[in-house]
Order: sequence, then C-alpha cells, then structure tokens
Amino acid sequence: MRYSDLLQNTFLFLCIFGPILFILSFITQISLLGIAGLLVFAIGVSSLLIKPQHQIVGESILNSFLPISVNLNNILNSLNVKGKGIYLPPKVNESNAYVFVPYNEFDLLSKLSAIEGIRGRKVAVKEGVILQSNGASIVDSFERNIGLNFSELGLTLLRDTLYRVIVDEMGILSNIFMEILENSVYFIFYGSIFWTLCEKIQRDIPGFCTKLGCPLCSAIGSILSKITSRYVLIDECVIISRERKIETIYRLI
Repeated sequence: MRYSDLLQNTFLFLCIFGPILFILSFITQISLLGIAGLLVFAIGVSSLLIKPQHQIVGESILNSFLPISVNLNNILNSLNVKGKGIYLPPKVNESNAYVFVPYNEFDLLSKLSAIEGIRGRKVAVKEGVILQSNGASIVDSFERNIGLNFSELGLTLLRDTLYRVIVDEMGILSNIFMEILENSVYFIFYGSIFWTLCEKIQRDIPGFCTKLGCPLCSAIGSILSKITSRYVLIDECVIISRERKIETIYRLI
C-alpha cells in the first residue's frame, strides 16, 4: 500500500472513530469523551480535502449519528413530547449544557422556572424532558480552540469567532452567515459536514430539528444561551438542497 493511501485510510478511520466517541459521550454524559471525539473527528476531516473524501465523511456522520437521532425521536414520541427544545443558560460552575423539551409549547416561562432546580438530576418531569444537549461536546471543543468561555464573549463578536473556529480551523463549514434580529438570531450554514445527516433527518424525522437538532445546530443553541444568559430555541430550520445550505432561526426567550 502506498504511503499516501495509508494516510487517507488513517484519516478516514479518524472520521469514523470520532463520531463514535461523541455518541458515547451523549449516552454516558461524559463530556471528555465528546471533546476527544470532536478533536479526533476534526483532525480526520481537515485532512480529507478532495470532494470524494468529503462525501465519505458525510456518509460516516450519517451512519454514526442517524441511529441515535432516530432512537431519541422515538423516545420523545413515546412520551408524547411535542414542544421545541429549549437550550438552558448554564448555571455558575455548571459544566454540561442542557436542553429542555416541553410536552407542549404553551406557557413556556412557567415551565422553565419549574425545572430550573432539577437539571442534571432528573430526565423526565411533569413539564417535559431534560437532556444534555447533543452539541455540548462541540461547544467544549470550540471553547478550547478560542481559549475562553462563550459566556465571556459578546454576541456581536460571535460571528467572527465562529468563522475562525468552525470554518478556518476545524473545517466544519465552508462559510457562515449570522444576523442579529430582535429577540432572535438568524444563521446560514454553508457546506456543513453534517449536511447529509441534516437532510436525512429533516426528510425522515420531521420536527426533530426543532426538538433537538443536529450536533452543530444544538451547539449553536447552547452557545447563544451562554452568551445571552437567555433561553434559546430553534424556531425554524430549513435545508436548501440546491445551494447546500442550512438556514436556522434561533429565538431568544
């Protein structure tokens, strides 16, 4: 085997092994596994530069993350959970990022105040379901890259920071657009390595994107809650296949 072929196979293995670690971190809620998985995955992806290899990466992500997304959606459906996921602003010294999915979308503020003291201790409560954000490990990885906590970063600096980390350094996106609106933030993600997964989820698991989202959309929701100290939900997520872009609107409560 040629040395170049050996390198390509090694990088492909990293792209497959990284998401496996990430999934294990979500199941076990051990954030270090998720961080390790994202770093391993980022190394593999950044080394696969030509189009056929990116297609392989997309298929690897799809095969790794789609089953757990389907299982989570089945669990939420069995509990008759119909609301949109709400990313909770972290408490002092809280290491995990949590998302609360209410049974319905009515009277959200009273529900949120009721679950504030039990995150990390219970999953199913009478108001809904509390889970660790499936983008928590990505947030940890981003913060390690920029060397600070997102809660210390202003919202106006977020776009340039994300561009440096997600586009330039980690290669997760080819470009990113962000616009701050009144009580909402509008994003466009171009050329996401999660593209194949997102397209499959939106087609086969309707509503899942606004309940929990893909790892990247969930990570952005958690980041916005850290920066603004407000509750954040994915109000809308639209995939435009022709331009291979994902348009997402986050509402700040």
